[in-house]
Amino acid sequence: MAPDRFRDCLATLHWPMRSLAKRLGLDERQVRRWAYGESDVPPPLASWLDDLARFHAERPAPSVSARRGRRAARPTTPVRNNISRQRSHF
Repeated sequence: MAPDRFRDCLATLHWPMRSLAKRLGLDERQVRRWAYGESDVPPPLASWLDDLARFHAERPAPSVSARRGRRAARPTTPVRNNISRQRSHF
């Protein structure tokens, strides 16, 4: 995997190099070496990243938006009052 493709995959997945290093249990310096072509990306990792990035690019997250002008329902009784009522029954 070319360094540019490696960095593109991380960008598509919204993964900083630090996050990938942590996920793989590696030192962040190793991930930087792959990202800048100082070391070859292991083929199984390259394949995995490429598959994930392609999947994310082909299937973006659905658009989920709240209706404008409507507020989320609020409980009729504040939580604090519910807790104090529960204690008074004991």
